[in-house]
Amino acid sequence: MTSLAGASTVRVALDGAGRAYTIDHANGRLYEIALADGAQRVVATGLGTCAGLALDTVSGWIYVSNYEGQLWQINSQAAQALGGVGKVVAY
Repeated sequence: MTSLAGASTVRVALDGAGRAYTIDHANGRLYEIALADGAQRVVATGLGTCAGLALDTVSGWIYVSNYEGQLWQINSQAAQALGGVGKVVAY
């Protein structure tokens, strides 16, 4: 079991490669959690009041929507390669 201290998570998506992603509704963050050991990291911040989460594992995109009417597209490859916060593009 893994807990994210201070986070208010509302959605979870699995990538099929041993990672789970969840959004922090209250703090506007996207987390990545390694299922093997529970290791976690923040992939993106500043996403507003997060509402929805979807993964496109074929194309390598993570999508996060928020209550402010924005849809964020996050390149999962860039996020993993950087080892930190990935590139975030609002649509």
